[in-house]
Amino acid sequence: MAPIPADPASASEDPHARSIDRLEELLTKGVADDTRAEMMFRLAGLYAELGDPAAWEKAAKLFRAMATGFPDAERAAEAWFRLAEVLRRLGRDGEADEAMNTLRTRYPGSPFAR
Repeated sequence: MAPIPADPASASEDPHARSIDRLEELLTKGVADDTRAEMMFRLAGLYAELGDPAAWEKAAKLFRAMATGFPDAERAAEAWFRLAEVLRRLGRDGEADEAMNTLRTRYPGSPFAR
């Protein structure tokens, strides 16, 4: 996937950037909790795909917020797993280990807990 252009004017032409912009906009509106959790997960995933440590920081923040704010959400276990992946990319191995420990403790039956 192509990186998001650094120039904000050209970012609107990038479908990836448009998706990020749209999800960020929708998160500011009142939506049901299950929808909010899914939107946060997807937005975090988009940030995680970028080759930019600043975007990975945003992804980590969103994965953590989704997993802690919506622990019963369908993708909460996966959010902890993806958080650990992003934290490892950022060189924050201790935090990644903590995220995996949380995943294994809270969701021991999840395929992501293995």
